[in-house]
Amino acid sequence: MPGDASVEGSAQIIGFLLDRDFMKSVEVEGSTLMSGMAQARRPSGPWLVMGAVVGTTLLGQGFLAVIPDPAAGTKPFWFEAALTFGFAVQLLLLLAWVRYREQRPLASLGLATHGAGQLFLRGAGIAVAFSTIIVLLNVMTGHAELTDFSGAALLPVAILLMGFMVQASTEEIMTRGYIMQGIAWKKGIVVAMVVQTVVFTALHLGNKNINPMAVLNLVLVSVFLGYWALAENGLWGVCAFHAVWNWSQGSLWGSPVSGMYGGTSLFRMVPDPTTGALLSGGSYGLEASVLVTVVLSGGIVVAYRAYRRRTAA
Repeated sequence: MPGDASVEGSAQIIGFLLDRDFMKSVEVEGSTLMSGMAQARRPSGPWLVMGAVVGTTLLGQGFLAVIPDPAAGTKPFWFEAALTFGFAVQLLLLLAWVRYREQRPLASLGLATHGAGQLFLRGAGIAVAFSTIIVLLNVMTGHAELTDFSGAALLPVAILLMGFMVQASTEEIMTRGYIMQGIAWKKGIVVAMVVQTVVFTALHLGNKNINPMAVLNLVLVSVFLGYWALAENGLWGVCAFHAVWNWSQGSLWGSPVSGMYGGTSLFRMVPDPTTGALLSGGSYGLEASVLVTVVLSGGIVVAYRAYRRRTAA
């Protein structure tokens, strides 16, 4: 009976409104990733989102302020372990906030498991390809040379990969996931993209040997990974890219990562000081290279087009 169908439909709508599950089908500007906050029973507004980010960061990594930072150069293992521990605590606190304060599933952050393996492997592969191309261009043009392969570093390098996974995933879940969701839900995707870019860039301004080219590339990688996450409607690809990009720079090719050299790598890229730092990035590492600027600019175009194609479908 039409009347019965109408009553049933009204009951379903009321049920959805009462527990907010109806929001699970709502997309923010065509993005289900950006609708993650709408799945919360107690959603956080933009200001509370930023407060949660600041709070979890300070609680997770605040202890690092009292640990003496080793002198410029190689960072010892204990320092790398302390950094990883800080990121792990920060991530756990943020996940606990999302699950228990906002009362929404962790998968809503962009961590749904369907197709995760394929997306993860693709992100890792692109990262290795990017770093390899940039290193080889430096070597081929005489701006750097590579030392011989070090088989003794295989085990330490594998352990370091796990540390980079924790660090990079924390940053991606916080910026391309939590911040973008919290801002986009109320202010739209463009504002969310700007905010996460500012936050991600600001978090790295204290890195040693940072320079204007490195800052530009921080902005570009924020936009690149932001549109990549939107195009995939998830974070597995960007988490893998970020982790393996950092790992391949430092542990595969032996270049400083954001101004920090870990000291253990399969190869060692040694820039030629007589050729300048434009291609090699100098003491900051590849992330201050103009080659990274070019690669990331192209990546933004590809990621943005992929995002637009998906939303137009």
